[in-house]
Amino acid sequence: AGAGALTPEAALGRLVAAGLLTRFQAAELADGRGAGLWVGGYKLLDRLGQGGMSHVFLAEHAVLGKRVAVKVLSAALSADPE
Repeated sequence: AGAGALTPEAALGRLVAAGLLTRFQAAELADGRGAGLWVGGYKLLDRLGQGGMSHVFLAEHAVLGKRVAVKVLSAALSADPE
């Protein structure tokens, strides 16, 4: 990660601290089990896929109805400082 970049763990921690995620939700996201959870104003609808490094979820904004992809680094990699 570049200077000033957040690790996935730190980013999830900030979302928990801001009240946008619960600790349970953060753990589920980190482990690729986020379908049906809310991240801020977005509801995770489905897991689109996963690779060696991350999980990708389809999400929809609660008010605008706009669909987006949310990418979450896998838990195994988020613990690695490199």
